[in-house]
Amino acid sequence: MLPNFRAALPYRFLLCAALLAGGPTAVAQPTAPAAPTASPDAVRALGYVRAHAGALGLSDADLSDLVVTGSYTDAHNGLRHVFLSQRINGHDVLGTEVGLHFSPTQTLLSRTGSFGKDLRAAASRLPQPAVGAEAARNAALQHLHQAATGTAQPAELVYRFLPNGTLAQAWQVRVRPAQGPDAWTVLVDAATGRALKARNQVIRENPKQASRFQPAGPGPVTPLLQPTVANGYRVYASPLESPLHGASTLAVNPADAVASPFGWHDTNGATGAEYTTARGNNTHVYTPVGAHVVTPGFSPDGGANLEFDFAHNAALSAQDNQPAALTNLFYWTNLMHDLSQRYGFTEASGNFQATNYSGQGQGGDYIRSQVGEVYSEGYFNTTPDGGATTNSYPEIVLGIWQMALPNVLTVAGTGPAAGSYSAMPLANGRPLPRTTPITGALVLANDGSTTPSSGCQPAWVNAAQVRGNIAVADFDYDCDFIEKLRGAQAAGARALVLVHSLDFLTHIELDPADTVGLRVPLVMVTHADGQRLKAAMRAGTPVTASLLGTTAPPDRNGGFDNGIIAHEYAHGITTRLTGGPAGATACLDNEEQMGEGWSDFFELWMTTRPGDVGTTARGIGTYVLGQATTGPGIRPVPYSTDMALNATTYAYIGHTVNNVNYGYDDFGYPYDSHYIGLVWCSVLWDLNWAMIQRYGYDANLSTGTGGNNKTMQLVMDGLKLQPCSPGFLDARDAILAADRADFGGANQALIWQVFARRGMGSNAVQGSSDDLLDNTAGFLTPTGLATAEALAAGAGFDLYPNPTRGQLTLRLAGASTAPVQVAVQSVLGQVVQAHTFTAAAAMAGATLDLHALTPGLYLVRVTTSAGTLTRRVVVQP
Repeated sequence: MLPNFRAALPYRFLLCAALLAGGPTAVAQPTAPAAPTASPDAVRALGYVRAHAGALGLSDADLSDLVVTGSYTDAHNGLRHVFLSQRINGHDVLGTEVGLHFSPTQTLLSRTGSFGKDLRAAASRLPQPAVGAEAARNAALQHLHQAATGTAQPAELVYRFLPNGTLAQAWQVRVRPAQGPDAWTVLVDAATGRALKARNQVIRENPKQASRFQPAGPGPVTPLLQPTVANGYRVYASPLESPLHGASTLAVNPADAVASPFGWHDTNGATGAEYTTARGNNTHVYTPVGAHVVTPGFSPDGGANLEFDFAHNAALSAQDNQPAALTNLFYWTNLMHDLSQRYGFTEASGNFQATNYSGQGQGGDYIRSQVGEVYSEGYFNTTPDGGATTNSYPEIVLGIWQMALPNVLTVAGTGPAAGSYSAMPLANGRPLPRTTPITGALVLANDGSTTPSSGCQPAWVNAAQVRGNIAVADFDYDCDFIEKLRGAQAAGARALVLVHSLDFLTHIELDPADTVGLRVPLVMVTHADGQRLKAAMRAGTPVTASLLGTTAPPDRNGGFDNGIIAHEYAHGITTRLTGGPAGATACLDNEEQMGEGWSDFFELWMTTRPGDVGTTARGIGTYVLGQATTGPGIRPVPYSTDMALNATTYAYIGHTVNNVNYGYDDFGYPYDSHYIGLVWCSVLWDLNWAMIQRYGYDANLSTGTGGNNKTMQLVMDGLKLQPCSPGFLDARDAILAADRADFGGANQALIWQVFARRGMGSNAVQGSSDDLLDNTAGFLTPTGLATAEALAAGAGFDLYPNPTRGQLTLRLAGASTAPVQVAVQSVLGQVVQAHTFTAAAAMAGATLDLHALTPGLYLVRVTTSAGTLTRRVVVQP
């Protein structure tokens, strides 16, 4: 069952006379369990609210509607966090989530969010809902394209406190589709019946095409147990990202003595393991029961001595490697638990455990970690702390990743497109021949629409040219690829080649009902390969190609991609720390939310190795995509502090840049939260390396004191200090507040410079965190923070690309009170170009045209009010 946006949890405290002498009494939620004794932090917070009710805009009636949803104290900095919201007659008021954060001296450090004033009176003036519960339920099902029966819970009435200060009613409908793991919460307007928002509790890492996994393995997996060392795990240990990044080793007694004091196989808080399989207090790792896997419910068994030494053979299938993969997943899930607890994701703040040894927070919510249910996908199912209701447990589910077939498509001749190409075939479509190839000219689809190469229309206007040849169409989201395939077949194509919108390939599959009558094979090529083919076709000379089936390389098990494991686990961290442990179902629900960015940051941070540098290009998911370790990964651009490799800024949000949509799709929904997260992770990654430059790198990820450790602490504490439904600038301000709390504000100037460089400076405007179109990038830092010392250290400006073939972009990172002077000099000191830019133009990004210069080495000298810095630039022919 999908939990409520504000699910009733055992730790939800009600404002009552016992908490505040003589105070009003809260209206209890009808289904809420009895409230336990309130914590001192909760009492203090409610006392603060009562004492400052006037300043907060609250009446006595409003005080009676307050609910404390969670509270805890951080041991590492002494901060006390209390999270509250409002209720009317037992109905949650969405948008009134408030966080109060107190210093160790019990003074208020910060407040996030806002209460609504006179809400009970406003509610009394609202008419009865024009749309009933059943109609709302049907509207939710229709919105999700689900069958009209059997998939939704009864609708629940909630209130919405809107940004303009008014109150509205909505129905909250929880939907679990019959197929797949999704668990949706849909808000339906109680006045109009329109679906306002749909949120999936399951946070998916779906690279646009994924399906249920149906392996063809011959039989049960036999564990390859090789007893060697007690309490040992053969894994790709931290900081290795995958088997491609180094050899497996035996990790012996890896449990952290503080975070997991009784080891990784304990659940009762007493000496001795309760399980010899990959199960314990923090996680249970297994193949899903009921999924189409060879051995449902399998979990590797280490025996009485906990000897988990299983071989990984890259030449075998993912299923044959399940014991090793599940062991690796067990190690990494526990590692993420232990490390995150060191940085403040504790039992009190809502971490994932069967038993909370401290007695704080809620137990019963260890992570169910699984491999094998899906193809080419991973996801995290998030729940509130202790919210282990029926069919609603925190889960990490990782997929099996199919590799593309090598040398499937061959272009004859010596032209610019000649050669062989890898491709991903349609898994349950017509197979490619293995002996006699399909041969013909490549012909680009023209369906007569405004996007003719999409091939979405059923009747193609160039059917005569397509007939008997191989059709080529673009893979976009105007229609499903089944429609493209039907169009190609109707046009008489012998086969269809789809050009992916990204430079990686994953498993593609059709609903079996859609395969009836299909006689045309389909394969997909990467965006880069497709552009090469289309360029050759546009040149006018016929491009003759052939398609021939080949033997697929062994598929890859998601349990070996440590970066993806860390990414998925991080979703659990961010959803529980933002807005308090009860906020896991609501507080990262807005459109300008950065959940995917935080997860990518955890992935990169956990797999950083000594000797790495910030300018190195880092791809996400290179192992499961079958790429080299230097591959581009699953994001449109790699992560790097080098703006020539990753120039993303806050200005990208809401827009399409370099054919990547960072805004809305054609239906008015965020196109891809991963692209929004890409911008956020880019600035966090910059911050990490700026802190490493200042404090050094410490390979001790648990208790080290390096810049990387300090950055993780800032990120973790920033999650706690930001409001429910944060935008980019909310989260920036929370990191600044965390620096003041953790390090006395020692890094304020550095943090501002890093964020300003990516457009999140002091003059940036966020607007609504639920709107991708009302933000404005700004590249200024607050007055007084830009210093000559900072400029001389290399943090003052960026020049990219370098080397360049003629066009160079200069972007100033700090503020300047005077125009920016730029001189381009030869190596002998001769000025060959001179420019003057306003400070605003230089911070937004000024262009230098160097096409007239002879190729070679030059010096670019930049002078601002903060100082002068010179850098070398190579101009290529």
